[in-house]
Amino acid sequence: MAMKKRPETKALDVNNDKIMYKIMMALGYMLLSLFALQLVGKYYPLNGYFSQINTATWWAFIVAGIGAIALFVLSIVFRKKHNLKWTFGPLTLVLLVISLSSYCLNQYWMSPLPYLYFLAIAPTVAYMIYLLYQREFFLISVLNICFAFGFYVLSKIYVATAVSTSALLVNILLAALVTVIGFVVFVATKNDGVFRLFGVQHQVFKGDTTPLLIYGNCGLCLIFLIASVILGAGFAYYCVFAVAIIELIAGLYYTVKLS
Repeated sequence: MAMKKRPETKALDVNNDKIMYKIMMALGYMLLSLFALQLVGKYYPLNGYFSQINTATWWAFIVAGIGAIALFVLSIVFRKKHNLKWTFGPLTLVLLVISLSSYCLNQYWMSPLPYLYFLAIAPTVAYMIYLLYQREFFLISVLNICFAFGFYVLSKIYVATAVSTSALLVNILLAALVTVIGFVVFVATKNDGVFRLFGVQHQVFKGDTTPLLIYGNCGLCLIFLIASVILGAGFAYYCVFAVAIIELIAGLYYTVKLS
C-alpha cells in the first residue's frame, strides 16, 4: 500500500511570510511619508524654517532621483533574477515618488501638498493589492486610482469658459490609460491571460478569467471622463467618489472570490 504524500506547506508558509513582510514595509513607508508631509505642511510656511526645508527638498530630489535611476539600471541588469527584479522595482518606485514629491515642494511650495498626500497613499495601496489579490483586480485598481486622482485634479483646474491646456493634457492621459489597459487585456485574452512585452511574458490573469469586469470598469471611467468634460469641475469632483465606490464594489467581489 502506497503511503500518502504529506502536503508541502513549508514553501507556502514562507511565501505568505514574505508577503506579510512586504505589506508591513509598504505600510511603514506610507506612514513615514504622511508624517513627513505633515511636518512639511506645518513648518514650510514659517520664515524660520523655509530656507532649510527648501534646501532639504532640493537635495532629496537629487539623491532620490539618482537612486531611482541606479536601481532601474540594476533591475535591467538583473532582469533574469526574479527575486532581485521584484526587489528593485518597488524601491525604484519609492525613490521616484520621493524625488518627484521633493521637486514639487521645492519648486511650487505648498500648492502641490494635497496631491502629494494622494501620491504617498496610492502606490502603497496598489502594491498591497498586487501582493494579495488577483492580477485583474490589480489592473482595475490601477485604473481606478489613476482616474480618482485625475478627476480630483480636473475638479481643481477646469475653468468655466473653456477646457484649459492642463485639463486637456489630463484628459488625454486618462483616455490613453484606458486604451492601454483595454489593449493589454484584449491581447492577454487571446493568449491564455499572457501579455508579451519586449519578449518577456507577463501573466495578466488566469486563462479562464472573463475580462468583462475590466472592460466594464474601463467603459464606466471613459463615460465619466466624457461627462466631466461636458459638465465641468463639479461633476469631475463627484466622479472621484463614484470611482471610489466602483473600487469598493470590485474589492468586495474579489475578496469573496479569494475565499
